[in-house]
Amino acid sequence: MTSRPRNAGTVDFATIALPVLCSLLAAILYFASDMPQSPVPKPEPAPPAPPDLTALEEKEQRLSEQIKAAQQRRDALLARLDRCRQDADAQMNTQNEFAALHNHLAVLDARIKDLLAKKGELEKQIDQHGKRLADAQKARRDIEKARQEIAAINERIAKLEVPKSDTTLGLIGSYKGPYVLVECIDKAVLVYLPKRDNPEKPDRRIAMDAPKADIDWLLGEVPRVGCVVLVARPDGWFNNSYRKFNGLFRDYLENRPEGEKAFKFASFPTEATEPIANFVWKGAK
Repeated sequence: MTSRPRNAGTVDFATIALPVLCSLLAAILYFASDMPQSPVPKPEPAPPAPPDLTALEEKEQRLSEQIKAAQQRRDALLARLDRCRQDADAQMNTQNEFAALHNHLAVLDARIKDLLAKKGELEKQIDQHGKRLADAQKARRDIEKARQEIAAINERIAKLEVPKSDTTLGLIGSYKGPYVLVECIDKAVLVYLPKRDNPEKPDRRIAMDAPKADIDWLLGEVPRVGCVVLVARPDGWFNNSYRKFNGLFRDYLENRPEGEKAFKFASFPTEATEPIANFVWKGAK
């Protein structure tokens, strides 16, 4: 089927119908919205139902039980809170006590450390002292051994033949005159001046630490008499009175003042039991 061409001078109503209808509908809606409307009556509420007393009482009972339970839980919480507070106070006291004990422990640790250091020093001193003590004991034993050897030597010397009486002066040559006898004993000497009466009685005892006046007296008597004889007992021999007075006389002879006369000098050991009468001067025969 073939379509017929439109005439350019004719109007197509289908084309303009739709816009016209839309405009008309809009006008109707506009005027309808401006028209007053009558209010719609609201329905009246229904009257409340009469309360159910039993249900209310049951509800009140449940609320009372809930309140009681809540109060019990509250009391329990308060009691627990009080216990917690007490525990906190106790814990605070415990913490304070712990801190105090910890400080005291630190002080004790420092004290123990100091005491251990002192103990170490003391042990070192004890070890050193023990070594010194052992050395001192060994030295004492050596000294005692030396003393015993010296005593044995002195005994052997004392047992040697000693000139008696008239032969004593044989030690100083042909001298026949008087002499001062000096008996050397432990830490002192006994001085016998030549005399005919009671010659065995000592005239003076002079200690090793005697005052200078006693020494001057002896050094005055010996040059005056002209001779001195030292007799050494065993206890006055080694490092004792014999050594001191033997050195005293020799120093005097070597360093005597100018013009002082010399004197003869002799010395010899003797036994501890040898009578002094065998040595004192008894006068020329």
